[in-house]
Amino acid sequence: NTVQVTVLCRQGNDLETDSQHSIYPNPADENLNIALPESIKEGKLMIMDVHGNEVFSQYIHAQNQFQISLIDFATGVYWIGVKSSVNYSTRFIKQ
Repeated sequence: NTVQVTVLCRQGNDLETDSQHSIYPNPADENLNIALPESIKEGKLMIMDVHGNEVFSQYIHAQNQFQISLIDFATGVYWIGVKSSVNYSTRFIKQ
């Protein structure tokens, strides 16, 4: 199953237009697929646990699709954050 996530993006204090980001499957078991808009050319992709601890990070360089192994992640809720010219965050569940 694919879940389409619409995220309100902020740049500085100005609200940007809605952007489409795909994060699937959600909930996820072994792998999580992330598709970012092509407008994000550089930045940092981070995954944080519910306590705000960064458990994964990867720099974005002209790449907008990622598959992340969740094998070593504990079951629970996580936040995905992207820091770039447009910042956003959303959550996913690891089963």
